[in-house]
Amino acid sequence: MLSPNFVRNLLRFTKELRNQYIQAKQRAKKSYFESIVEDLKDSRQLWRKLNNLGINIKNKDKYISVDSNILNELFSQAPTDIDTNVKHETISKLANNSKICKNDMFYFTCVSPVEVHQAINEIKSSVIGPDGICM
Repeated sequence: MLSPNFVRNLLRFTKELRNQYIQAKQRAKKSYFESIVEDLKDSRQLWRKLNNLGINIKNKDKYISVDSNILNELFSQAPTDIDTNVKHETISKLANNSKICKNDMFYFTCVSPVEVHQAINEIKSSVIGPDGICM
């Protein structure tokens, strides 16, 4: 079993690496776009270049047609196949080491859109996702 201190350190290290990655990616993007527009002489050349890169106001109104079944299948499957024994062993370890009462049952209940909105508003996080959007 992993010690709580080890898990905390691993989590902190993972967050630091994620933040370093995001910063490096942002710097690389900035540098790339600066290098592209650096030598352009006038606004016509700039807009031509931006259009070639797909960066313009007109593209905001375009939609990509994707079959919803394909998207649903993509997001509903696990990214990798996990050995059934490993899966059961991990779940057993988590269940045995859990502070949750063994008699507690998981169940679904109906919720209203207002309750969902309230729950989302109660989230206190400054984490930025891979899409660059903060909660």
